[in-house]
Amino acid sequence: MRQSVLIGAIADIAAGQRGFIARAQAVTAGADDDDLRRAVRSGWLERAGHGLYRVAGAGVRANDEIYAAWLRLEPRRDACERLAEPDAIVAGASVAAVYGIGDIPERVHEFIVFRRTQTRDPGVRLHLRGDVGAQRWRVADDLPVQEPADAAAWILDHGEGDPAHVGQLMQEAIATGLADPREAAQALAPVARRWNVHVGTLLGDTPADAAFTAPSPSIAAGGT
Repeated sequence: MRQSVLIGAIADIAAGQRGFIARAQAVTAGADDDDLRRAVRSGWLERAGHGLYRVAGAGVRANDEIYAAWLRLEPRRDACERLAEPDAIVAGASVAAVYGIGDIPERVHEFIVFRRTQTRDPGVRLHLRGDVGAQRWRVADDLPVQEPADAAAWILDHGEGDPAHVGQLMQEAIATGLADPREAAQALAPVARRWNVHVGTLLGDTPADAAFTAPSPSIAAGGT
């Protein structure tokens, strides 16, 4: 493939993916491995992990590691398409990292997936769930992520953080407008009971908690 044509094809894809392009996407665009090696030798592309490249000079952004791990989970699909119809959603402590809230360490990049997916990356943990429609999520920092309250409930339920750290996370989420206190109370109530902690403690005794009523079974099921 002519270098100028290769650059144009890759640049179009990479422009919507923070400068990243998967090998599978480049092959679909008409490149082969020799083309990619030449692009790396010329300094136009940089290797960004197994099966992933990045346009040189694209710049470094927060959460690039999580973003690259997400791209590698389904390297044939365009990122914009995957944001519209997610096949993987950032979960747990990784959500806190994306939002930049709380003080819970992200030991691995965690994702909810909706079909059996394999990864060779030891820094990625996948959780199979049946239906994307059962998850509450939004797009944040170019990634599909759990709602903060659902991520906080997940962290408690999976033992990734204690009530004190989860409480800090949720109070920051509410203070910055990322979470609604009442919705947060509903999401956290089932797992808070299992930890024998009052949901108001996690939320900093917000006014909405004073009017809190038990969540419906559908909300309770979707929170963890």
